[in-house]
Amino acid sequence: MVSSKLRIEASNPVNMPIPGGLATLETIEAAGGSKVRKFNLLAYTGGKAYIPGRSMPVVFDLSTMKLVDGMPVPLLLDHDNTQPVGHAEAIKIGASSITATGYASAETEWRDRVVNSAANGFQWQLSVGVVVDRSNILEIPEGRSENLNGQLLTGPFLLARHAELREITFTATGADAGGAVAKLAASFGTLAQEPTAVKFSQYLTSLGLTVAMLSADALTALRTAWRGANADAEDDVPQPASAPAAQGDAQAAPPAQGDAQPAAGQQQAQPGDNRPTISQYEQDAAAQVQRVEALTALNASLQPPAIDGQSALAHAITNRWTPERFELHALRSRRPQAPAVHTPAAPDRDLIQASLAIAFADRLGVRPDHPVYEARDSRISLNASLRRPVNDQFRQRAMDQADRYRGHGMVELFAQAARLSGQDLASLGHWRSDEWLRAAFSSTAITDMYTQALNARVMASWVEQTSELMQLVTESDVQNFMAAERKALELTGGAPRPLPNQGVAKDISMSANGEQIRAKMYADRFQFSEQDLIDERFDTLRQAGAVMGQRSRRLLYDLIAYVLIANPTMSNTRAFFNTTDGNLRTSKALNRDNLISGLTAFETQQENGVNIDVRPTHLIVSRAARFTAAELLSPSALITGENATRSSLNVLAGQIGGVLSDARIDNGFTDPTDAADIPATVAGVPTTWWIADATQPAIELVYVAGLGRVPRLRTGTLGNGMFGFWYDCSMAAGIAPVRRKSVQRNNA
Repeated sequence: MVSSKLRIEASNPVNMPIPGGLATLETIEAAGGSKVRKFNLLAYTGGKAYIPGRSMPVVFDLSTMKLVDGMPVPLLLDHDNTQPVGHAEAIKIGASSITATGYASAETEWRDRVVNSAANGFQWQLSVGVVVDRSNILEIPEGRSENLNGQLLTGPFLLARHAELREITFTATGADAGGAVAKLAASFGTLAQEPTAVKFSQYLTSLGLTVAMLSADALTALRTAWRGANADAEDDVPQPASAPAAQGDAQAAPPAQGDAQPAAGQQQAQPGDNRPTISQYEQDAAAQVQRVEALTALNASLQPPAIDGQSALAHAITNRWTPERFELHALRSRRPQAPAVHTPAAPDRDLIQASLAIAFADRLGVRPDHPVYEARDSRISLNASLRRPVNDQFRQRAMDQADRYRGHGMVELFAQAARLSGQDLASLGHWRSDEWLRAAFSSTAITDMYTQALNARVMASWVEQTSELMQLVTESDVQNFMAAERKALELTGGAPRPLPNQGVAKDISMSANGEQIRAKMYADRFQFSEQDLIDERFDTLRQAGAVMGQRSRRLLYDLIAYVLIANPTMSNTRAFFNTTDGNLRTSKALNRDNLISGLTAFETQQENGVNIDVRPTHLIVSRAARFTAAELLSPSALITGENATRSSLNVLAGQIGGVLSDARIDNGFTDPTDAADIPATVAGVPTTWWIADATQPAIELVYVAGLGRVPRLRTGTLGNGMFGFWYDCSMAAGIAPVRRKSVQRNNA
């Protein structure tokens, strides 16, 4: 068997259609008694996608597939963005399939074509368009089996993980036998491919055809299409010497379902073999033959021009065009060309939109090559076009284009963005007029530009703000803003006890009362008005965005410092640090003897007579005390010979993993738990120090599930007759001490 091996040379997204299922038409009543056409969509069934011209299929891992937040999923015809049918709702990416409800909501001729055909009994099939990063495409070798999408699939095949669902398409013929999958083959063509030979017979099998089904003309047309993509491959199918078979000839028709027999020399499918066989495509084979012959006849009579450097006939066969679509394309190609329109094409529009956002963000202090554009934390707030690697061709072009806007003012950038929607703001009069301002602040292209720029400014400050305190906590999610309880295991009896024959293990005990932990919503907001636009207040946006990012990150650090310094009360009514529980020592200034005694007390702790095996990974001190800490832990110079003494060795060297310091210990900070307009201040304790075990964190930092662990950024237009927009930044987080034995506090 010929194997097609792909090596991934770059981490760039690939747009790919994948084979789907069926669409079922319904009619529902809308408000006012009108009728709305609805489709029940089975968009993908989780199996292998067989690519014409290649021997290795593709499987898309549904467990990692996702929707893009805030991005609608359109319904298209033949994966063409210029042929909208409607939109999809209630999209469910399940364990074994993708289902959705589709609404024929677009007022277009393509919607009418889909709906009317379905109403007349035509069975539309589906294909799904996704975007997947090349780094997430893995090769499963031959003979290896994987449990994927509820199926046991055997290699070889390519496994595509972490794909983003972008659109659902109606197709006239099944994508499993070709069609949209041919476009997938073109997408993979951009990957570096090791030499492989796809024979003509393999190409026919991937389309669900055999030589016996085809006339001489149809076979010639298919051979031309195959040779265009496989110039050096072996042509192992001879051209028949006989005249083309008549359409009614029994040889050209597919065998009856009950009488299907493999062709001479053809291997019959064995149980567990996941490769496609001729029998799997019998229902499609007759239509395939008729389609190829009809396309061949139309090509001879109409002689349309080439498409993307390939003959129109070869393009139509490979991409599963219907004869009607081929004829329409040929007739349209004969029409005189219309005057060029000024609305940018889709690729150019994406490029200009990205370049405007980069240029606007540059005016806010975020340079075009700032690491924030590739940061993991920016995945939710920044568009995918902005998060491409800095060496990506699209990203490079966008940065070059952004450089051309470097000298533009805010009004000029607004006008440039409006043109993406086909809107000329200059035609609305002076830019301070109500008509101009109303159009500007209602334009989706303008909103996207300043929103993405502000998001970049906020997230840049977020990723730049760091603190070592995060090493001391464990992070988790809670389901809502209500109090959650964290019960601890009670250690008794040391290690597990030996069991007699047929004995029953003893249950581990949980503490009677757990610690309460609750997340709260924290938020900042500002407004940008028409006056700020008139005054070109880039500085206002720059400062507001930077402060929001810093305050959001600082909130997490303040919550951690609050537990260490403010010493909150726990569920047993004792403070987190107290002498009764043995994790508070007093009159212990930071020096050699106190550090040795503190380490000894910390590492020999017990709970119910059981050694808990904590180890000191961090010594936590104020900024002012970090120099003393460094001296205490530094190894002494090695002295040999007659001058060597026992005192030349520092016994503390290597006893603690590292020193952690933070200015909040020196200066204090604002109490993050105080909701007052003027919150209280937590005083600093510059002479206090702590010993902690970060492998058994004493503090838990929680977030609300679904709201994320990064700032949630939102924007909207002002109301009440005001022109402008509001912007807010929120975080849902909470903190609680959960394990006393993992940290020891020492007051001077």
